[in-house]
Amino acid sequence: MRKIINGKKYDTETATLVGSYSPNANRRDFRWVCEELYRKRTGEYFLYGEGGPMSKYSRQVEQNGWAEGEKIIPLSQDEAMEWAEKNLEVDEYEAEFGEVEEDEKTLVGDNIKKYREAAGLTQTQLAEKIGTDQRQIWRYESSNRAPSAYQIIDIAKALNVDPGDLLK
Repeated sequence: MRKIINGKKYDTETATLVGSYSPNANRRDFRWVCEELYRKRTGEYFLYGEGGPMSKYSRQVEQNGWAEGEKIIPLSQDEAMEWAEKNLEVDEYEAEFGEVEEDEKTLVGDNIKKYREAAGLTQTQLAEKIGTDQRQIWRYESSNRAPSAYQIIDIAKALNVDPGDLLK
């Protein structure tokens, strides 16, 4: 399909197919949908979709009728990444957008919890050892907040581990 939208050309024949998603491609189902994410040579993304008469891709025919249809929808890179995250496999996503690294807050929080539990301490007990409250330990472990470098050192001392172990 080829389409000009806001003065830009979108063409499924010349763009690179990133991935596709068809949750219900049975064309007998009026709600069937098939979507494909494309990247233009310019790096812009767009979604090509087609679907049945009761899908978001339907088109109106006559006065009160609906038929299957197709559309091209330009996407920002963030929108393309969001679509790919929901609809593509991990390998397909990472092939297009790069490897996804663990968030440092998540790693530190997971490690604090792992070493705290290995030491047999509750969040409250660890909090008392480092002079804070249980809610702060919960924030670290649930990745709502990353501890400062000084706090990592204090937590490591309280857990009898090397501070680097909390950052691995």
